[in-house]
Amino acid sequence: MLLTKKEKGKSLLCCILKKFSTFVCGSYRVAELVWQVACKEGIRIPQDISLTGFDDPRHLSCLFPPLTTVKQPFFEAGVLAVDILMKLREGKKSKESMEDGKPDNLERIG
Repeated sequence: MLLTKKEKGKSLLCCILKKFSTFVCGSYRVAELVWQVACKEGIRIPQDISLTGFDDPRHLSCLFPPLTTVKQPFFEAGVLAVDILMKLREGKKSKESMEDGKPDNLERIG
């Protein structure tokens, strides 16, 4: 039987879920997939594994158990970037940096 790429990915993820206990996902889509496969395999979050994602989309707030995410300040970073570029264009130096816009950690407790 031939497996699709998606099926192969989920199969590999099942193996990985059984070997590790902490998952820090670079996007909410990956975190959501890990969450789905873990639930299907009977792996409990947070009792069996720890799972964190990024970007905090609204639809993930409905998950149970809740997903801990890091909300990145995209709008604020954009405003700061434009301000820095405008100052540079005018020949001024800017003391601000993108590091000033730190992400917010959101932990949802179910």
